[in-house]
Amino acid sequence: MKGLIDIEQLNYSEKLQLLDQLWEDIRSSDKFESPKWHLDILKEREEKYSAGEEELIDWETFKKSMDL
Repeated sequence: MKGLIDIEQLNYSEKLQLLDQLWEDIRSSDKFESPKWHLDILKEREEKYSAGEEELIDWETFKKSMDL
């Protein structure tokens, strides 16, 4: 481990950047396996989107909506 990060000292934008970095590291790992419940939720959301009950936004749009 390179070092510890004091998360409480980070501002909201820095925390989101850290989250992005962590997710990319986990996602690119060959050890990552998504749990079954996650696939179930994704299928449910896809069905709602297909039925016009959900709207998609991309990550950048979300961050802008949060004033980050």
